[in-house]
Amino acid sequence: MGFLPNLSHFFPDLITVSLSNNHLTFIPQGCFQALPYLGLLKLGNNTNLTPWTFPDLIQSTKIQELNLVATNVMGSLPEIFDSLTSLETLLLSNNSLTGVLPESFGRSKITTLHLNDQKGKGFSGTMDVVSNMIDLSEAWLQGNSFDGYILDMSRCTALQDLRLAHNRFTGVVPDSLINLSRKNLQTVILNNNFFQGPMPNILGDSDSTNVGDNTTNAFCRDDYDPCDERVTILLEIASAFGYPYLLARSWRGNNPCHNWSFVACTATMITTVNLTRQNLTGTISDAFGKLTHLENLYLSGNNLNGSIPENFTSLHQLKNLDVSNNNLSGKIPNFSRGVYLNTEGNPSFERRKPSGKRRNPPAWIKGAIAAAAGIGGLVFLDLEEQNILGRGLSTTEEESDMIKKITLVSLWCIQTNPSDRPSINKAVEMLEGPLQSVPYPPKPVLYSPQMSISQFSRISYNSTYEEDSEIVEETISINKMSSKFAK
Repeated sequence: MGFLPNLSHFFPDLITVSLSNNHLTFIPQGCFQALPYLGLLKLGNNTNLTPWTFPDLIQSTKIQELNLVATNVMGSLPEIFDSLTSLETLLLSNNSLTGVLPESFGRSKITTLHLNDQKGKGFSGTMDVVSNMIDLSEAWLQGNSFDGYILDMSRCTALQDLRLAHNRFTGVVPDSLINLSRKNLQTVILNNNFFQGPMPNILGDSDSTNVGDNTTNAFCRDDYDPCDERVTILLEIASAFGYPYLLARSWRGNNPCHNWSFVACTATMITTVNLTRQNLTGTISDAFGKLTHLENLYLSGNNLNGSIPENFTSLHQLKNLDVSNNNLSGKIPNFSRGVYLNTEGNPSFERRKPSGKRRNPPAWIKGAIAAAAGIGGLVFLDLEEQNILGRGLSTTEEESDMIKKITLVSLWCIQTNPSDRPSINKAVEMLEGPLQSVPYPPKPVLYSPQMSISQFSRISYNSTYEEDSEIVEETISINKMSSKFAK
C-alpha cells in the first residue's frame, strides 16, 4: 500500500510494471512519462487511489497491454493511441473517464478495448471511430452515455464480442453488423438503448445475443418481421436527421398514429408532422414525399441544411409547409397556389422576390383585416362553393376581387397555428397584390371536419415570428369572435 515513486526517475529501463490488486493510494504526476522500454503496465483494482488522469505514455511506444481497471482514473483520453503502435489491449473499465472517443483509436492496432461502466456520465458522443478499428476483437462500451447510430461495421471483420448495453444509441441496427455474425461475431449485447426499426436477427436464438425487447429498445415489433410501411418511412426521415434521441424515445411500436409525438393522423393516414424547434440537424429527407396524405409539415426553427426536396411538389394534399429559420439553400420548388410556403430566415435560399423594408399600411387595410377576419370562419364554406361575401350586391369586378382578397386574408389571420398567421407586412402584400397571388388557406380547426380540436392540441406549435403588435391584438380579438360564432 502507499504511493508509487516516480518510476521514470529511478527505473528508466523498466519493461514490466505489474501492481494490480494492491492498496496503492497515490501516483505522482509523470510517474510513467519516460519509460521507452515499457511493454506491460498493470495497475488494475487499486480502488483506493486518489483520482488521477490518464498517464503520459507518449514515449512508451513498445507498450502492448495497459490495465487501469478500477483505479480512479478521471478526465478524458488523450490523442496518442496511433503513436502507441504496439498497443493491443486497453482495459479502462470502472473509472470516471468522460468525453468522446479519441480519433486516434481508428488508427491504432488495439484488439481488446474495455471502456465499460464509467462512473457518472461516462463517455459520450458517438462510437463512429470504432467502425475504423479493423483489428478490434472485443469492444466493451456498455454503461456509458454514448448516443447516435451505428455506422457501417463491415470493415470490423475480426470483431467477436460487442457490448453496447445501457447507453443512448438510436437508429436501425445496420445490416453490416448482422452480416458479421456470419463471420467471427459471437457475442452481441444491445439491450437498454433506443434502437429502432425491425428487431435484428444477429445470432439467431443464441444465448450470446441480448438485443432487448420493446421495453428496453424502440424496435417496432417483438419479432423479426418488417415494420409497418408508415414506420419505415418515418425512420427514413429520422435517418436524415441523424436518428435524434428525441424521436427514438417517443416513436415506439408499429403504429405511428397511436401516440407518436409530433405526428397526427386522419384515420390511419399521416396528415401532419410538426417538428418545430426540436434542435434538429441534418437534411430534409425526400421520404416525406412518400407520405401521400400529408397536409401539414412544420420544420421551422431547427438547424437543417440542404434544400427542399423537389418531390414535395407531388404531395397533392399538402397545404402548409413551414421550413423557416433553418440553414436551407438552393432553389425553392415550384409549389401550386394551394400550398402556403414559409421559407423566411434561410439566408442562402434563392429568393423569388427582393426583400423590402417593413411598410406602414394604410389605416383602411388594417381595419379591413380586423373586420373581415372576425367573420372569416363563417364564410369558409361560401368560398368552397365559389361564392363570395357580399353576393347579391351590385359590385364591379375590381370590388369583387377585393372582397375575395379580404376574405382570404381574414382566414389566414384566424389560423390556429400562430406561425400560419401572416404578419401585418405580409397581409398588406397580399391585399395590394393580384387576387391570384393570395394562396388558399387551410380550414380553421373550429370549422374543419378533418381534424378535431383534441387532435390538434397534442401537437406542439411554436411561433418563430415577430408579429406586429397591432396584428397580434387584432388576432386575439378575432379568435374570441371565432369562438363565439362556433358556439
